[in-house]
Amino acid sequence: MRNFIKVLASGVMVSALAIVTFAQTALADPRDFVLENDSSSIIRNVYVTPTSSCCWGYDVLGDNFLFAGDWTRIRFTSSFVDTCYYDIKLVTINSQPSYLWNVDLCITPMVTYT
Repeated sequence: MRNFIKVLASGVMVSALAIVTFAQTALADPRDFVLENDSSSIIRNVYVTPTSSCCWGYDVLGDNFLFAGDWTRIRFTSSFVDTCYYDIKLVTINSQPSYLWNVDLCITPMVTYT
């Protein structure tokens, strides 16, 4: 009887984990993307703003850095305007900015900085 309860409990736990994982995937914003640093520079700041915006907004990396060869997932929140086209500003540790203009994030799952 104890083995049956253990098997039943582990099955319930696996099912719950699968439901949570599926729910997170289902709730993902179609504009979420992976940012890959394929350069030899360290990225200090990343700004993502709608193409129609006049301002860059906040740094989506926060206090983090994106080291050469690393990647990070950029997730959208409800505070972003409902559009697919975004401009991306990347600033390296040496304060060198790079820009990607008019990126359709609805069809671009990965953005690579080189």
